[in-house]
Parts: sequence; structure tokens; C-alpha cells
Amino acid sequence: MDKPSVFISYSHKDQKWVKDYLLTNLEKNGISCHIDYRDFEIGKLSLLCMEEATETCTKTILVYTPNWVNSEFTQFEGVMLQTDSPLNLNKKIFPLMLEKCDIPKG
Repeated sequence: MDKPSVFISYSHKDQKWVKDYLLTNLEKNGISCHIDYRDFEIGKLSLLCMEEATETCTKTILVYTPNWVNSEFTQFEGVMLQTDSPLNLNKKIFPLMLEKCDIPKG
């Protein structure tokens, strides 16, 4: 399998939509994705897996919902993305607002 190009950051409370709609349609259109429930290494700390995913993938989709905004894990992902190496200028972040919510200030 090719190196994933998109990491999907979302709240597990929104997993059904992410899995059934977003992930399915991205991969159906040839976009290689990295998503926690399928691609994180079993037994490895989730925080380490998140860090590796944000470093490995060239793009990140942030699925904004009130659930995402209130999740400690996704807040950590947001901080990692903002503090990523300045040498990695090719990385892109795509916010996708699935439900109206307050967007975290960076």
C-alpha cells in the first residue's frame, strides 16, 4: 500500500459518518487515507500514533463538530499540527465543518 496522503482527525462520536461517508468516498476516489481505528498500531500509545500520522501524511482533514472541539485527543492533534516542523511547508490542513461549532483559536 502507498504511503497515506491524508490523516483524518475526528471525534469517535462522529465515527459512523467519517467511516461510512468521508473515508469511503475519499478512498473510492483514489485518495489514500490514514485513520485511527484501522491504521494505528495495536498496543502503541494513541498519542504516539497520532504524532506519527501527522508527520507521515501530507494532508490532514479536521472534521469539526462539537464532539471534536470538546475532545482532549483532538485538541492535542491540533496543537501537534500547529507546532509541526517549519521545514515541512508542504503539509496542508483542511477543516471540514460537519456541524456548527466554535472553531478553536490557534
